[in-house]
Amino acid sequence: MILERTVDEYRINKGMYKPDKWISIPIGRYWIPVSPVWGFKDWLFLHDAHRLFNDYSTGMAGEVELFAWEIGSGRFGRRWWIWFGLIDLIFFSIFMRKAVLKGLKLGRQQHNLYKFDVEELKQKNLEEIKHYVQFGIFPKNN
Repeated sequence: MILERTVDEYRINKGMYKPDKWISIPIGRYWIPVSPVWGFKDWLFLHDAHRLFNDYSTGMAGEVELFAWEIGSGRFGRRWWIWFGLIDLIFFSIFMRKAVLKGLKLGRQQHNLYKFDVEELKQKNLEEIKHYVQFGIFPKNN
């Protein structure tokens, strides 16, 4: 199965994906529809793909742990504006220290997808992506 279909199915099952291509983000117990702005939609696609590989929840602790994992696993590549979230991570380090440390620790052992073109990644096989996240290289085609 290709990555794009896997992420779309995940979003549909979680109630995050809207037919009009808006996206929904959790705020408390509610999912709020948001119009995707430049770059945000690509970032969110990769963010959700990372969530799938590490089975992080969409709750606050899961988001904090995933954000820490993303920093530990290679940061954000060309998506420089996401670094503004570092302030959030510092704040959460005070109140959710275990989640931050767990995410950073696992992230140092794995690799994220932010340095790649999103459209190319969407067409890759899920197993190829999992291999890259785990080992830092894509498997060679036989």
